[in-house]
Amino acid sequence: MKTIIILFISTLVLISCGTTEMVNLTSIQNPSETQQMILNRNFEFSASFANPMATNELNQIANSNLLGPGNSAGRISLIGNTNYLIVRNDSVNAYLPYYGTRQVITGIGNSTNAIQFEGLAKNYESNYDAKNNRTRVSFSAENGTENYDITITIYESKNADVSVRSSQRNGISYDGTISKITE
Repeated sequence: MKTIIILFISTLVLISCGTTEMVNLTSIQNPSETQQMILNRNFEFSASFANPMATNELNQIANSNLLGPGNSAGRISLIGNTNYLIVRNDSVNAYLPYYGTRQVITGIGNSTNAIQFEGLAKNYESNYDAKNNRTRVSFSAENGTENYDITITIYESKNADVSVRSSQRNGISYDGTISKITE
């Protein structure tokens, strides 16, 4: 009886551990319009919502009603606020409002608390997840004093999620859409 229970549990664990097949985006034969934007490295992300890590400090701000109606410590509307993340060839340019706790403070007189960088993308990768019909783009960037690891998950509907890990701040993610850059 004990053997049957162990065998049953082992089978459940193996079934639940399904693998996701990630394929390099360049190997796709007939890329969709969304995939073509990513392949050409010619797209802009615009965020609708910021999803900061809900810390005690941010909860206190939310409880004081300073975030505005409809916002919470874990989800803040960015509609009407300037924000972007542009990928053009090998260059990236971003201005994303930041809400959260900064672990390291560098420089005096910083005029913005936003996640801001402009320059070459390092370690740029794009992989397609056929099972979930989404593409994951990842790269590193820096702004002189701070390093960022960026992961963008892009769906065929052009909806996208951006996750930012920083060398000096708590992580944050953004929900929004991507569009092709037209000149």
